[in-house]
Order: sequence, then C-alpha cells, then structure tokens
Amino acid sequence: MSDTYDDNDPLAGYGAWRALSSSNLDAYNYNPETQELRIQFHGGRTYKYFRIPQEMADALGSASSPGQWFHQNLKGAPFERE
Repeated sequence: MSDTYDDNDPLAGYGAWRALSSSNLDAYNYNPETQELRIQFHGGRTYKYFRIPQEMADALGSASSPGQWFHQNLKGAPFERE
C-alpha cells in the first residue's frame, strides 16, 4: 500500500488510507462526511460500508485485532464491493 496514487489505482481519490496490522485486513479509509468506511483486504478486494459512525472507524483503527473487531462489528453490515 502506498500514500502515492496514480490514475490506475482503484484506491485513488479516497484520501488517506491507514494500514492495519491483521492477517486478513490490509488498510481502511473513513469519510466522515458520507459516513463511508472502506476496507481493503489482503489480495486487493475493497469493500465500502455505509452509515458507519466515526467512533466505529476509530475503533477499527485502534483495535488490537482488527480482524476480530471486523467480525464482531461489521460482518453482515450493508456493503458494496469496489
């Protein structure tokens, strides 16, 4: 993952991506204006979750186990694959 993006990068334009220390999750990005949380999984799959409060995005970023946090808090939430 890089902080520098080009036009061919599917993650370009979404702002700052924050790395996660996880065996399954690679990084996340949160837009407080739209309350959209994007999560990139290892292998490049990216999913966008809707109506996520800022507190939840912050909790994911500070979780000691982001994968466990994801399964406990976001599994089954509305999403869109990007």
